[in-house]
Amino acid sequence: MRGVKEGAAAGRIWTVLGGFAVFLVVLLCLPFSVPRLLGYSCYVVSSGSMEPELPVGSVVYTAPVEPEEIRAGDIITFRRAGGAVTHRVTENRREERELSSKGDANAREDPLPVPYEAVEGRVFVSIPGLGALYPLFSGTGGKLLLSVVLAGGGILSLSGRRKAGKEGGSREEGE
Repeated sequence: MRGVKEGAAAGRIWTVLGGFAVFLVVLLCLPFSVPRLLGYSCYVVSSGSMEPELPVGSVVYTAPVEPEEIRAGDIITFRRAGGAVTHRVTENRREERELSSKGDANAREDPLPVPYEAVEGRVFVSIPGLGALYPLFSGTGGKLLLSVVLAGGGILSLSGRRKAGKEGGSREEGE
């Protein structure tokens, strides 16, 4: 009888640990996947040009915006030379359909104007430090690790349920 109870307890522990692993993977994926599903973009801050407002390693979330609506002081993300840049707008020149921008920590304005067509969106929130998790979602190794943890958690949880069910249901009637 004691072995039956210990087996059922071990099965419950496996189920909880497996469920926790699955929950952890889902929780880690939420900040990078849900905003994209809602039409927002997220970027990892990789330089100190916007410090202290946006520290290196922050994740910034941008919402689509009509460039004509952008005002001086807004923080935007725009495409430049194959990458993305997040800087503060210093002026919106509607007639020329371009913006002037500057990193908060930079001494001077950016030398090139930002054409309206290059605007990705306006930053609406940033989360410092979240960028440390980004390699899990961008690289093959990180995706593989998340997949293994997810599959392992699922298998562990299912095995634990089976073990708890078998051990819990193997008692004879009348005991």
